[in-house]
Amino acid sequence: MKLKFKIKRFKRTQLYKKFKNFPKVHLKCSTSNLYVSLTNKFNKLITCSSSGSSGIKGNKRRKRAPQAIEKIMRNVRPHFTTHKLRHVVVVIKNRISGPAYYLVRELLLSGIVIVGFLQRKIISHNGSRLRKLKRS
Repeated sequence: MKLKFKIKRFKRTQLYKKFKNFPKVHLKCSTSNLYVSLTNKFNKLITCSSSGSSGIKGNKRRKRAPQAIEKIMRNVRPHFTTHKLRHVVVVIKNRISGPAYYLVRELLLSGIVIVGFLQRKIISHNGSRLRKLKRS
């Protein structure tokens, strides 16, 4: 017996309208740091934290480790209770990678309901760079 299910496709504007009235948790993964920022439903910044500001010093590998997300969430978690945020949308600003999964796990363990995910991949204004041509 085959399971049948439909995946509903949304345009980008429809997604933003759908999640407009929810606070957002933004995650940006650079090559050497992790940034987590929390905004309210009007897109005003509540708090921002990074792995460097939460006390992890050293090389890139330690700043992108799962322990870095745990320390960042220790700094951000009190703001959820003070601003009474229970339902959030997670906005990932790069490709979905390991730190994104750890962020979702930490949010779920702290009792926060995730309404949806948005992926905002950063693309330069003149497009992505093409592959090098093969020499003949």
